[in-house]
Amino acid sequence: MKIKSKLYVLVGTTLLLMLSTAISVGFAHWQVASSLQLQNYVTELVNSASGLNYQYRNLVEKDNRNTWKGLEQTHQQLNALLINPAELDAKQSVLLTSIKQSHDSIHAQFKLLNLQNGLDKTVTSNQIIDKLFNQIEAIRIESFQLSNIVNKKIQQTLNTRLLWALLITVFIGLLLTLISIWIYKGVISSLTDLFRGFTTSSNGDYDYSVTESGSDEISHLSKLFNQMQRKLERATVNKQQLQTTVDQQKQKLKILIQTDSLTLVSNRRAYINRLAKEKALSIRNNISLSMLMIDIDFFKDFNERYGHEAGDAVLKKVAQTIQHSLPRKTDFIARYGGEEFVVILPGTVAQGASLVSERIMNEIKKLSIEHRFSADHNIVSVSIGIASQKGRKLVKENLLEQVQQAMQQAKNNGRNQYKVFK
Repeated sequence: MKIKSKLYVLVGTTLLLMLSTAISVGFAHWQVASSLQLQNYVTELVNSASGLNYQYRNLVEKDNRNTWKGLEQTHQQLNALLINPAELDAKQSVLLTSIKQSHDSIHAQFKLLNLQNGLDKTVTSNQIIDKLFNQIEAIRIESFQLSNIVNKKIQQTLNTRLLWALLITVFIGLLLTLISIWIYKGVISSLTDLFRGFTTSSNGDYDYSVTESGSDEISHLSKLFNQMQRKLERATVNKQQLQTTVDQQKQKLKILIQTDSLTLVSNRRAYINRLAKEKALSIRNNISLSMLMIDIDFFKDFNERYGHEAGDAVLKKVAQTIQHSLPRKTDFIARYGGEEFVVILPGTVAQGASLVSERIMNEIKKLSIEHRFSADHNIVSVSIGIASQKGRKLVKENLLEQVQQAMQQAKNNGRNQYKVFK
């Protein structure tokens, strides 16, 4: 049901309840007014009967013309009430009929007393007067009985009206509560759920979905929201996949930028960055830092004799052999340029660097790569320069120049050896 239709239902139900309440109140007002009218009638009847009783008793004590006139007026008033009675039920009508008959009898006897001459004191008059008093008393008693019956009837009517008013009020309250709950579930709760969905979506959570129930505008909006969530979720997944791919490509590119394409060890760019990092660490911790520079002996002659492809193969094997000869993961190798390689040994003194150099030379010698232009050796060999400094000395000393000088000394002394800068 559409929201507009729900509002129409609410307004229509409210108007219908208001109309029902107005009719009920009007009917109750009519009943109360009728009851009050009946009560007034019975009150006048009781007052007239009581007045009649009083005047007859007064007549016995004061027999005068004024008293007789007053009695006649009271008879006329009571007769007028009895001739034009209020609307009564069966029980009340029986009492009223009895009262009317008693009054008619009294009125008839009243006329027999020869009102013009007053009361005579004969036995007959006394008997008539006694009979009058008895009938007047009966009228008074029946009038009070009628009054009690009417008052009870009025009280019952009022109680019934109050009960009906209470029941109608409770019914209206329950009906409006049910309608409110229905509207809350159909509108307010859906809007709350939708608001929560937009809040979570704005925070980047696209897994939340709102409830799709009904056929109103909010339900349609909920369906559109869920469709949007699914699209955003797919877009997010695609974005994450794309970001992962980009990150992987960046990492590969970073590796390629810092890797020598031929030997697959780090290149000169990576060496510069690593040397700066290790120097700063050694200065801060006041520890030694050693570096090796390795040069393949007579490599240009090897290229000319065996060709560049063979030369590239030698570079690869020498680079891999150096890398495998390094004792720790923190040790670093890079191709410095041409046939030269550099090795950084963090936390290593000159003596430790010499041991690493001997291992590298022995491992390369084991390769037994033919090199007829290698002077005395006939196999590929290397010359190594070693430089080592500690802590603050690294600030003033140029470790690269020192290692280059040491390597040049090894080459000048016949190659296939290592030299430590001093």
